[in-house]
Formats: sequence, structure tokens, C-alpha cells
Amino acid sequence: MLTAAPAAADTVQEGPSVYYHAALPSGEWQVTSARSANGLSNRGIQLRVGSQDVDAIPESEEHAWLGPAGELRWRTSNYEYDPDAADRTITSISTRTVRSNHLSEENQNIRFSLSNITAPGTFALYEAVPPADGTAGEPGELFRWGTGTQRDGSPQTSEQSHDLEPRLRPLGEASFGASGMYCFDLTAEATLADDTPVTDTETMRIAVGDEVAADAACGTATNETPKIPEAPDTPDAPAAPAATVEGDGVAVSWEAPDNDGGSPITGYSVTLSDQNRGTFTEEVDGETKHAAFEDVPAGHYRARVIAKNDNGESEPSPWSEEVAVGEPIRVIDDGHIDAIAPQLDTDEATGELSLALRAHHDSFDWLDWDQFVLYSDNVIQKTLPEEFTPDSDWSFIGEPGQTIWESPYGRIPSAPWVGLSTEDTSIRENLDRGQRIDVRIEGVTGHGGGPAPGEFALDNVRSARSGSDRNGVGLIGATKEGLPSAYQTSPGNHEHYSWDFTQPGVYCLAVAIETEVNGERQTAREQLTHVVGETVDPATVTPCGTKAEYPEVGTPQSVDPQSPGEDPFAFEGGFGNVALELEDGTLTSTLLHNDSYRNTLPEHHSLEDVVFRAEQLGNEEDYVFGRPSFLSDLDRDSAPYLSWSAFGAAKDQLDGDIAWTVDGVRGPGELQVAESMKGVRETVLDTSEGGDTQTSIWPGAEMLDTRWAVTHPGKYCIDMSWTARTKDHGEVSTSQTITVVADGEGFEHDAETLTRTCADEDGPSEEPSEEPSEEPTGEPSEDPSGDPSEEPTGEPSEDPSGDPSEEPTGEPSEDPSDRPSEEPSDDAPAEPALSISPEEIGITEFLDQEQGVTLSVSGLEPGSPVEFDIAPASDQEVEPSTLPGEANEDGIASAVVYGISAADAENYLGEYTVDATIDDTEGTAAQAAANDLSGSFTVVADGVAPDGDAPDGGGDDDGSTDDDQDRGGDSGHDGGNDDGGDSLPRTGTETTCAAIAAGLLLAVGTSAVLLARRKVSAAGE
Repeated sequence: MLTAAPAAADTVQEGPSVYYHAALPSGEWQVTSARSANGLSNRGIQLRVGSQDVDAIPESEEHAWLGPAGELRWRTSNYEYDPDAADRTITSISTRTVRSNHLSEENQNIRFSLSNITAPGTFALYEAVPPADGTAGEPGELFRWGTGTQRDGSPQTSEQSHDLEPRLRPLGEASFGASGMYCFDLTAEATLADDTPVTDTETMRIAVGDEVAADAACGTATNETPKIPEAPDTPDAPAAPAATVEGDGVAVSWEAPDNDGGSPITGYSVTLSDQNRGTFTEEVDGETKHAAFEDVPAGHYRARVIAKNDNGESEPSPWSEEVAVGEPIRVIDDGHIDAIAPQLDTDEATGELSLALRAHHDSFDWLDWDQFVLYSDNVIQKTLPEEFTPDSDWSFIGEPGQTIWESPYGRIPSAPWVGLSTEDTSIRENLDRGQRIDVRIEGVTGHGGGPAPGEFALDNVRSARSGSDRNGVGLIGATKEGLPSAYQTSPGNHEHYSWDFTQPGVYCLAVAIETEVNGERQTAREQLTHVVGETVDPATVTPCGTKAEYPEVGTPQSVDPQSPGEDPFAFEGGFGNVALELEDGTLTSTLLHNDSYRNTLPEHHSLEDVVFRAEQLGNEEDYVFGRPSFLSDLDRDSAPYLSWSAFGAAKDQLDGDIAWTVDGVRGPGELQVAESMKGVRETVLDTSEGGDTQTSIWPGAEMLDTRWAVTHPGKYCIDMSWTARTKDHGEVSTSQTITVVADGEGFEHDAETLTRTCADEDGPSEEPSEEPSEEPTGEPSEDPSGDPSEEPTGEPSEDPSGDPSEEPTGEPSEDPSDRPSEEPSDDAPAEPALSISPEEIGITEFLDQEQGVTLSVSGLEPGSPVEFDIAPASDQEVEPSTLPGEANEDGIASAVVYGISAADAENYLGEYTVDATIDDTEGTAAQAAANDLSGSFTVVADGVAPDGDAPDGGGDDDGSTDDDQDRGGDSGHDGGNDDGGDSLPRTGTETTCAAIAAGLLLAVGTSAVLLARRKVSAAGE
């Protein structure tokens, strides 16, 4: 975990953790102190060793170099071998930021030496080998300097130098014979890759004891007496008691603590607690070691005990194991709970796996949905803005000024923090990396199956994480827009959402999870009970699944167009869904369209009565007419979002999936359709040479994040068909010709173009071939150079058959220069190489978890482990961290780093260094050592032009910085902090099935934290 210290004071900056680095910040050789062994944050920091950091030199021979056994010294320690190090200081030498390719091939060592030691007492700095007894480190041979006397009377020495290899962060310790200010000069020498010798010397200062001033002169003595803290006079805490149910009560028993604090125990205080039913306390005398609690309400109870003597009270004992009195329903009103947490159960007799939908709470472990209710009282109330704007529009849930209940994306005290997790071991071990898991909200009712108390919305808060308030862009499902709705995730993910309600009461959320298990599609359905507000006592509510049957899953509702006219509907903004429905043996496909505010039921339109408008978004080369919702910039109307669904074709109606085929494209270019999970894109339809023109759609499901694009400007007629095999009517199908108009160089539509769809014409329109020749942009009919403006000048009117092989769309295969982009080569890089994209990123884009900075190493052996070391290089208050990765079958490993706290965005500004380390076979490692697997990226303020471009020219309209770059990311990401005690593992993998680590840079006040997490997503393009 990466943490940052508070902002530097005007005086000396001190800290309990200091490492002495040899480094090359900005290409200049330097010796410096820093808070971390991995990077250079808080350079120049001074170590402070507390008065309490005192130990006796151990008796073992391994510690003889330190001096006489039992002598008291101030000493630093280390987390990796000392369980008490959290309360101790840490120091050592580090070469972690120096890579082997920074140094001469003839001399790969860095030489350290100490001089000019000025100290009030003896001083030693040494490698600390983890000891067998878990106390003081044993002095090692990697480095060792001292000014005192060894146990045999021979002197220690500080005059020798020690050679360290690059990329080391060894454990170290320092010991001090007196309190005061210690100073020494540390010198590091090396020979750089160009054979230039370099050296640097820096004076390091260490303040020992609490009494010495931070700016005291070197050698200042404060004459504190070293003392090991005495044992407390109060008793030790008793061990965890035993609690047993006796009728309607609970009996508690315990043992006396081993240490009474030197005074007899006079009594015990015994607490029995259920967080929803109250707390009960009994007092007994010092001779009694049991207590009885009678006639307690039904509940889940734990007990703990405090011992007392004349000097005071002990710490509370650990809680007992929980016991249940009666048949209580657990009320979850606080803490972290992944309410949507699938597991795979194994049949003991057959070994078969079955999908189950459960919840996991940090304190209560795994829960079935019929065992608990969620409770959010009025602490989660929120008053909506008095006026909605595009950046703060809550109309998807309420009205201006309305009070709602928002179970938030981020954690707040005294309310459940509700999320999703697909991290259970059974999921990660039995499902493939990147495998699709559907999460569906199939309905919302009230308790008992009646109407819900109010409106409901589930939002992943993408808009808020992009710098706005809330505007519906990240909406997963809402009763105003109509249900069911769906969302895709994959194994190893952990996410949080905003759960919004307009009225108090009991809400029953019908939730389904679907995925493939051993080649078979399985679905688990449960009803989640959420009590909202303070009008209903949650202790009286039974879980929804025990009160009513699972509600019938309906077909998405829609309404007739508000302003039907003779002209086709132009789809150029808002949210669209290509929806399939099977009714009475007839399969239909329809466009459901909602405006950008998503506050009403969508309108339905025949696909053949729609003109899809395509445009280049930002620096994309393709012309997009449907973008995924994770590209959530703030201008919701600038380009349309488009998804597809088959809620109207239920799985129990069909044998197998629905086949979706592109039968032909008549136009100047090709069609590409991709689906995205967690920002990682996989092309599923591609009419270019070698591409797939057929894919499958899950019945009863939805693919939320999709991207639809054509490759060249012009007008397109795209023939599509959907085919399914029904259980009652055999094979059924529907065919539609959709119309796409893409304005760009060489083609601008005229007024008539948008008045006719391809279905209105006998063949493809002649307009694209005629209009460009009349424009001053050139004469494509006379210029066979392959400019995209030429392509509409093909002669579709002479061949209305729609045969793609005779249309102009086939020409680019004969002349690759026609295309704005080439197909990627199949040849993998011969040697490992690091790429960073983008190398400069605006703060808003850096704070978007679906964007960030992508780090990739190519040219690896499949399965090769990689570490990405990320460190601030320009004095940001951020400590570095290491993200793990693993090469996929294509030899690529990737990681994504991004920020999460917009409130403290300035903490992220500056340069970051990136070093990739390959831990693999000698051959690959040797190749990597010969290459420069290091680089950097810079986070800049918004409006700063990258590489000299205009400020608005460096990113897509959708917020991305390159051509729909694959991105990993935590949606939900723990509310911008760690999981608040979440004990579930964070694992998975990424792009093109490469192992991708996603790093969150989280700012909190003047600090920043980097959380490493690995994820799973579908293969990229």
C-alpha cells in the first residue's frame, strides 16, 4: 500500500521510516533519504527514533558484533521480522530505484561508504538478517558500519565500503548508545551506462529520543536513560470467553488472565452484545468466572470480559464466538458487506458445481440472503440540488430539492457499505480469467411482493468519479427507466455502487447472477432486503425471499415516440439499446432510446426507421455511432451510448443462444462492434478481412458496454439478422437493414440523406457517391489514390445485389494505403519492451478509473511474472508501490494506474517513474536486462497541452487519450479507499487475457494512497 506523509513543514521534516537511497532522479546521480525503500518521496527526511524504542542486545552469538549481551540500546526494527515494528522506527540502505541498465556493463555495483560520523554515543548501521526468535535482526554481511565495541572487545569499524547491486531493498537496522543528534556523511559511487563515473555525498541526520530538537546540532547529547517500558500494573486481558445458549438466555464463562498486574483481581465486567438488539452487562467478583444473561431477545450474541484490580482495568478480552438465541434475522446496519457475492458449491456426492448467490460481511462472514436484512437509517438522507445541471442531474431518481436516501458508493459511519465481490476462491479457481459474469436487477417490489415504497436506482457513480456530481451516465438500473437491467463483471473483481431510494420503507430487489460453469450456463436468483429510513423497525422485517416468491421477470417497458414524423429517427445522442423480443414464435429487434437524463421509459423505434449518426470522437480514427458507458465524459449528448439486450427472449424459451450475423455491408468501409467488460474491449463483429461476422447473444440478458463504429465516412447500409431455436416454434429469425451516416473528410451529408433510410431505397443510396464529387474537397471519382473520400464513388447503383466483394468496401484489401489504420501484425516483439500510454495525462483523465495510465511489457514468455514499480519523481507527497502482473499467451503483461480522489487532485500532479522487472528464465531476464524497461509519465493540470498541442486536442470527446485504449479499473474501488477491513483477496487478470494490475492513487487530505489490485476481464482486440 502506498501512503503519503503530510505536507512538509517549514522546519526539518521527520519520520519514523527513512531509507538511504542511491538514485538517478531526473538523470542526476544522487544520494538522498526518503520515506520508502521503493522510491524517492519526501526526499531529505530526517529519521526520528523514539525514547521508547529501546532493546537489550540479545545473548545469541549472531548478535555478538553489536556488543555485550543485555546492554540497552536505542534500535530501529522492521515489519518483516518484528511483530512490534508497527510501533517502531525503520531504516536501511536502498538501491531500488537504480536499474542494471543504468550502470556500466563492466561494473554493476553501487559502492556505499560512511564518513564524518558525529554522534553523542556509539552508532551502528547494518544489514538485518531476519532472526529466528523474531526480535532484533542479526547483523549481516551486505553492509555493516559501527563505532562501538564487539562482545569480544574488538572494535567495530566504519571505514570500509560496501558494494550493493541495483534494485535491492535489503532489511536494515541501526542502533544507538545514547540519546541526541547523530550525523554522518553517506557516499554512493557508481559507473553509469556510458562509463561515466559518478559520486555523491549527503549528510544524514538521526534524532534519537524524544527530547532532542529536530534542528539540534550534530553531536548534541540529551542524556536520556534508556529504559525498556515496564509491564502495566493493570491485569492482562482475559482470553476470549465461551458463550453458550441456555433456553432464552446465554451463559458466559472464562479463565483468569495469566498476569494480574501485580495486584489481585477484584472483579470482572462481562458484556453480552447484539448490535441490533442491544448490550447487556453483568459485574461479578474476582473469584467468579461465569455469568448468566436470562430472557434476552432473539438475536446473535457475542461476549467479552474485562478484568479489574486496584490499579485499574485490563483491555477487553477478544469477543467470544457468536451464538444465536431463538431464530433471529441479522440486521446489517454498519460495516462492509458485499451483498452480491457469488460462490460455487460442490455436491459432495457427484462433485458437480452449482452457482449460489450469497453475501459476505467483514464481521459475520458468509450469509445467505434469507438470513439478513440491510438497514440504512436517516443518516444516509441526501437533499438533491435545487437546480439540476448537466453535471449534476439527479432526475433519474428524483426532483430538484427532493430528499432521498442514498446508500453511498463510499463508506460512511453507521451505515452498511454495500458492494459486489467475485473474489471467492471457488469462483476464481473454477472460472476462466476474464469470464463473463452477468449481474441483473430484474425487478423491485415492496415487502410481500406489492409495489415498492418509491423509486430505486443503482449507479456505479462513473460520472462522479469523472469530476462531476451525478448525471446518470453510470446508471446500471433504475425503476424510472424501467427494469430489468444488467451489468457485466468477471472473476476477481470487487466493486461498490450508489443505491438510491426516494421513500422510506422495505425494498425487495430481485437480483440474478449468471455465468458458465463447466460449459453450462447457470443462473442464481435471490431477493435482497433493504430497509430504508426510520419508519420500519428492521428487527421486525423478515427477508423478502421468505415473504414472497421471486417476481416474474418482465420485458423492458417502452413507449411510443413522443413526436413521430415522416422522417426517420436520428440516433445521435442519449442512450440506446438494440432489444430482441420473442413473442408467439416471432422474433423482433427494436431500438429503445432514452434521452441523456434517463428519467423516463425509453421510446421504441423500428431499426429500419433509424439513422445512426457516426462521428470521430476525439482522436479516434473510426467513426463511432455507439460508445460504451464507461467512457463517461460530462457531455452526455455529444455522442450516443448503445448497448444490446435479449430480456424479451427468455432462456427457458430457447435451446441455446441467439445468433447475430452481419450479412453484408454496403458502404465505403467496414463495421466493427465490440463489447467491453470493466473497460477491456473485445471485438465481436468485424467485417474487415479475417474478421468475425457472427456472434452470439445470451437470452434473457444484456451487454451494457458496447462500441459500434464504421471505418470511413459515408453512408452505410448494414444487413443484420438474428436467429434462435425455440422450444415450441423451431428456428425463428428476423432481419433488419440499419442505416449509418458518418460525416468526415470527403463526405458531408445533405438535408435529404437523413430523410431516407436504407429500407426506403431499392439499393444503397447514390448520395455518398455523388455528393463528395461536388464538394471542393477533391474529385474522388478521378483520383484512384485510395483516399477515403474516394470510396463512396463506387457504383452500388449498378449492382444492387449488396455483394460485398463487388462493393467499394473491398478495395482497401488491394491497396492497404486506403485505410487510416493497418491491421496489427501477428509478430510479437523479439525482446521485452515497456510501453506507457499516455506519457502525459490530464488530472481529470487520471482520476477516471476507466482511463488512467496503461503500463505494458511485451515480448515475454507466457506466464512470466512481472513487477511494475511506480514511484513519484517530483516530490509529490506519495509513496511508491509495486504492482504484480503475469504475461498472457501473447507474451504481454499490463497494469493500469489511476487516481480516485478528486477532492485532493493536486496531490497527484507531477512526474512518476516506472520500472518493470521480469522474474523469469535466464534467457528472458537477460534480454530484459539489456533493454531499458523503465520510463515515466506525468500527471498535469487540466488545460496543460500535452507535447505542445492545444489544450483540447489531446483527448477523446469520451475522455480517453488514445484510440479506445483498453483499460482495466475498479469500478467501485472501495469507495476510494481500501476495503475498510475487507478480508477477501484481490486477484484476477487482464487485457488480451494478460495479467493486469489496477492501481488506485487515493488522496485523503494531504496524503495519497496507492492500492494494488488484480482483475479479470475479457480478451481485448
